[in-house]
Amino acid sequence: MTDITSTIRDDLRADFGDTNEAFSDAEIDRIWTRMTDAKDDTTQYYATLALMFFQARNNAAKFHDVSVAGDSHKLSQVYDHYNKLYAEYASYLRSVLGSNQSIYRAVLQNMPRQDREVPRE
Repeated sequence: MTDITSTIRDDLRADFGDTNEAFSDAEIDRIWTRMTDAKDDTTQYYATLALMFFQARNNAAKFHDVSVAGDSHKLSQVYDHYNKLYAEYASYLRSVLGSNQSIYRAVLQNMPRQDREVPRE
């Protein structure tokens, strides 16, 4: 696949809506490199974008709605927004990771952590 260029990096930032540099150049380069098994450059581009949305969504999972002095902030909407955007591009990411099902399951599927005991009734 194509090596990442500053133009591709800028395009990814623009499509992500990254005006505050949520992702450094090195982070975008690393994500791009992880998608090198894509069948073509377009799939690599959109799979990279999907993984960026996936990581942003996971980061936004810690946000909570707050209400202070009658002013309400629904920060959980950030998670919902990234989740919708991720869903739009997830098929590209699945197509790249699909050849290795163990990676696909580890990255994309909600799996319970094995290092925790499940509470019993």
